[in-house]
Amino acid sequence: MDSISAGLFPISFNAHIIFTIISVIFFLFQYKRQHHLYQLLSAIAIPLPLILYLNSSSIVFKAIGFIELVMVIVIGVMLFSSGKKESKTKSNVVNVASVSVDNCNPKEESNHDET
Repeated sequence: MDSISAGLFPISFNAHIIFTIISVIFFLFQYKRQHHLYQLLSAIAIPLPLILYLNSSSIVFKAIGFIELVMVIVIGVMLFSSGKKESKTKSNVVNVASVSVDNCNPKEESNHDET
């Protein structure tokens, strides 16, 4: 484990396990709360490199790297597309709110001084 950790991972095995557990719990909690698919994919992608502690062959190393790359791209696309959807939704909410406020305020008539 130490040879893999020293050459591949910048932190110790124990720290890697702790950070992985914390991040998986965080993303699972966020997924349960917000139901964004990228959060579930992140909870799956984060612990995948731990497989390299069990088997560090070239094939497994390249497979994990490819899977991680694909997952990072998919998560990035999901974040980008959900950000656009949220900004459109927020702008629609702001537009509806401003129309509602405008309709609630009585308009002042400027023709009060006519005699």
